[in-house]
Amino acid sequence: MVGGAALAVFALVEGPFLMRPRHGKLASDGRRRELKLIWPDADTNTLLHLARMTTFDRYGLDVTVINAANGDSALDALTNGSVDAAAVPLLDLLPRLHATPTPELPGLVLCGLGGGSFRLLAATRGTEIHRVVDLAGKSIGVQRLDGLDQRFAAIRLRRRGINPVTGVRWVVLQEADFDDALRNGRVDALVAHDPLAWEVMQATKGMSTTVISSLTGADRERTNLVLTLSAARLAADPDLAAMLILAMQEAAAAWPEQKAALASMLSDLPDPVPQPEKMLAQEVPPHIVTGHDLIVEMAESIDEMKLIGSIPDGERSSVLAHRLCHRTPGAG
Repeated sequence: MVGGAALAVFALVEGPFLMRPRHGKLASDGRRRELKLIWPDADTNTLLHLARMTTFDRYGLDVTVINAANGDSALDALTNGSVDAAAVPLLDLLPRLHATPTPELPGLVLCGLGGGSFRLLAATRGTEIHRVVDLAGKSIGVQRLDGLDQRFAAIRLRRRGINPVTGVRWVVLQEADFDDALRNGRVDALVAHDPLAWEVMQATKGMSTTVISSLTGADRERTNLVLTLSAARLAADPDLAAMLILAMQEAAAAWPEQKAALASMLSDLPDPVPQPEKMLAQEVPPHIVTGHDLIVEMAESIDEMKLIGSIPDGERSSVLAHRLCHRTPGAG
């Protein structure tokens, strides 16, 4: 819990387990389960906060949440068996196919959790960057090379005819240096995701402009973060998948009406997010994607990974997507 904000969240917690069968749809089985879940940026993820405060318990889930530095760290934990489940950005998960002898991972994707909140910001002085094509030959700051932020930008560069390897210069920056690097001209632009991208945008008001954002256009509804469950845990307890999906669906449904309480939570953090209510107003509400829709979105993302060489051309993207996804009965 974070301050009084947690208490404001929610009359939602009251009510019995959903024990009624729902004509082929998911329903709680009333069992209690323990599991370890790793999640990148767990402290600032608002969907996870809602689930921890309310819906995990409602569906009998005693969840130990572990914060991950990034999606690769979450996948490492899933691979070595130290966790049962992991939330992983697709831009981190899918390139693992490139490094495995078969297109499989030690877990299966249960559902999409929501879109990304990526922003590519460019300095307004001395750069003349107004469109994606203007990034050719420029320097772009990232937290890590071959990370999800760089991959997000690389896909957009490739779509505009810019080689993301030779056509721009990538500069690795520490998180604390992002705003200064843009202000003092160390980089021409930078790419990150919220809340860091939002914080930099606020700190460089009047000195930066948003060139690319996943919060607008076709990217707005695309799934980025997915929930994976270890193959071993899924084999031992197949019904756990349904309980996790139900918990996430209910948390996502509550998200729009809880934005004020969630903003209070973000402002009460030891490293508070500036003007969190405005950040959340721009973000796309979490949307839980399952079944055929999930497979379609996974295949589209695999096509994008092929575009930048993170996955080799070979097997059809739809076939790879089917292999990675678990079809939970009743979940679509």
